[in-house]
Amino acid sequence: MNSFLEQAKSISSYITDARRQLHAQAETGFDEHWTTAFIREELQKEDIEINPWGGATGGVGMVFGARPGPGVALRADID
Repeated sequence: MNSFLEQAKSISSYITDARRQLHAQAETGFDEHWTTAFIREELQKEDIEINPWGGATGGVGMVFGARPGPGVALRADID
């Protein structure tokens, strides 16, 4: 398996492009509808389950491991 650094390098152009797209579509806080749609589309490409959290923007991406056991929660802001 590739090292973490090799994996990061292999997607660096994708990350840079995504960041540029997000910054080109600046939205005000709690009104990030384009950003929410962009993130959901990218998560769906990776078959990541998306659960709404009750607000108009944002959501919860659910990633499940291959084995049972403890999980890890990650949180990110989009504003």
